[in-house]
Amino acid sequence: MDKKKIPLNAYLIFACILLVILYSFSVFKKPEAEQRKALSTALVNPKYRDDISRISILNGGKSLTLDKSSGYWQLLDDENEYIKLAADSSLVNKMLEELTSVIEVYKVSDKGGKVLKDFGLESTGQEAFIFDFYCAEEKAGEILFGKNDFSQTNRYVKSASSTTVYETKDFMQNYLSTSIQFWSEPFIISQYVSGGIKASDIQRVIINNKVYTPSSKDFSSYTSKLLELRHGGFYQTASSADGQSAAGQSSFSQLADGDVAEKIQLELGNKNQIDLYVYKTELESEYFCKIIYNRKDFFYFNISAWTLGKLKYE
Repeated sequence: MDKKKIPLNAYLIFACILLVILYSFSVFKKPEAEQRKALSTALVNPKYRDDISRISILNGGKSLTLDKSSGYWQLLDDENEYIKLAADSSLVNKMLEELTSVIEVYKVSDKGGKVLKDFGLESTGQEAFIFDFYCAEEKAGEILFGKNDFSQTNRYVKSASSTTVYETKDFMQNYLSTSIQFWSEPFIISQYVSGGIKASDIQRVIINNKVYTPSSKDFSSYTSKLLELRHGGFYQTASSADGQSAAGQSSFSQLADGDVAEKIQLELGNKNQIDLYVYKTELESEYFCKIIYNRKDFFYFNISAWTLGKLKYE
């Protein structure tokens, strides 16, 4: 016996109904992030914005501290010894500005415990970046930043004092690092330590006992170039090749006076002075520098042979 055939029109009507239902879901169902209630808050209390003087960053067993007790941001290593390298103050200040600004966050969980691992927010895990903020000796907050969400545009975040996990736009991607190189100011003559000097502030340059003044040929060109030159990061010995331990005073004292390749002294119009000593190392392509500001603030870093050539007055 022949089976009763279903009219073609019935199939078409059924398909149309199904499409209408699917379209309704796509139009009227809001994305998950939009369904959740947005909360407006700042991750760090704005009242601490100008008083924060120390920031500790921990991730996967590595740590780095940014310290402002001297009036400008400096770097400390894992043992909280000064690395003797100026931090990039503009980068630090930009991060603080974003952290103390009001943003929208969405609550995703308040279970805590093992669930935190799913968000990369375990304080003992390898994924979480833990930021501690201090005003003098008083702790101003501790924030944990975890994984990105599936879209890779949002990031999970929580306060150390709460189990609640939030999701927000991933503006912190630009600051999640414990690398000394990342946080250091790149210029040989620090704009933050020197007070933002300009080429016209330099009134005299003494290079290996030879004096140059504004009346010397190409003086303004040389001083302008000098302020643009960049260093290669903090000086590393064989024991500091992991990139997290600074050479320090002991390594500097090991360099013989006879290894001085260049000595440059800058005298400024306000009577301040900057002294730069360039030393040879075991590598022909690399030199070790010590720079002293006003005979008290000093920093260590390395430069390339190319940069040394640019330091010469030609």
